[in-house]
Amino acid sequence: RILYEAIKNLAKEVKNLGGDFKPTLASMSMALFKCRFLKTEIKTQNLMNRVTRQSYFASRVEVFEKKCEGGKYFDINSSFPWSMTQPLPANLYSVTEKQPAKDKLYIAECEMDIKDCYLPPIPFRLKGRIFFPTGKIQGWYTGVDIELAQSLGHEVKIRKCLNFDVFYDLKDYVSTLYELKANSD
Repeated sequence: RILYEAIKNLAKEVKNLGGDFKPTLASMSMALFKCRFLKTEIKTQNLMNRVTRQSYFASRVEVFEKKCEGGKYFDINSSFPWSMTQPLPANLYSVTEKQPAKDKLYIAECEMDIKDCYLPPIPFRLKGRIFFPTGKIQGWYTGVDIELAQSLGHEVKIRKCLNFDVFYDLKDYVSTLYELKANSD
């Protein structure tokens, strides 16, 4: 009876938010996003997905120092939802061989020469593993990674640049759900 009441209340809350009850929380979340928050259709293609997927890397988690004095604490629980409130790439609008302005969203195939440094900033995937090497590397990288490398003095040569429209639809979704969570009993 308790489980039934919990599921019934969850279905009611999801419907009140504008979504629909689904078999899993993930599918319910996606349905809510698509029904209430998605304003811009994003057109995808298998080829585009394969190319752009190469530019996405997992978070970097390494121990650099075993002792910390005067450190700062950050709420990493909120870092992923926070990232969804930032401008995200949507539909492809052009392919060029030049790097666009800094306020544009792009993914580029490029060659980089990462100088010797304490903390190499750019990931490189090799045989399913991720490394942060120095020296010459090539691959697909996001504009954020490219601009970070350039700001630190590393050389970047763009081969092909995929330029995307900006997408903000996830911002309202995350903000609404986080506010509901913060104000729940």
